Amino acid sequence: MNNYLKKLLVLLFVAMIGFAPQINAQNRDVTRHRSTSSSTHRSSTSRSSKPARKRSTTTTRKKKPAATEIIVNGYSVDTEYEDEDGDKGIAFFVDFDIKNRKNKETYICIYVYQGDNETPILDSDGDILVSFARFKPSSNNEKDNLALLFLPYYELLASDWDPDYDGISFDLAFEDENEDTIGLLEDLDIDD
Repeated sequence: MNNYLKKLLVLLFVAMIGFAPQINAQNRDVTRHRSTSSSTHRSSTSRSSKPARKRSTTTTRKKKPAATEIIVNGYSVDTEYEDEDGDKGIAFFVDFDIKNRKNKETYICIYVYQGDNETPILDSDGDILVSFARFKPSSNNEKDNLALLFLPYYELLASDWDPDYDGISFDLAFEDENEDTIGLLEDLDIDD
């Protein structure tokens, strides 16, 4: 019986040595994957902790698209502008750079308000009076773009504009194809 007990102990010892590297490898794996998180966790040597799942090496992560960046270099307003058709109105000239919008439909919009910068001027359909231009940047780093947005006086006169307010104000907005705002300058004034 003594020999039988010795053989059992030797087999047990060999079995423990054989599994020890695997247990240590699992523990290192747990530590590696969890060390990047800020939450606390049980020691990787604890018997009650679960071994980490191994991540597939063939899985590729999709890169998050870079955020759109818009830099408005300047703008000017000409209240005595006359377009090619002979219509007089207000011209908004906007000089801007735009990044990370290659081949994506983009809008530059002028939303017009009463001079208090709060009350929208509504067109004959009851929508806020807006002048816009649609474009698709041909690269991810478009510099020195110049946009001309024109608001004819006949549209302003057909709106609910109240000349008793102190002038006209506007918001300059950039919008994506879903009409979500991706850039905005608010409460800009037009000098009479």
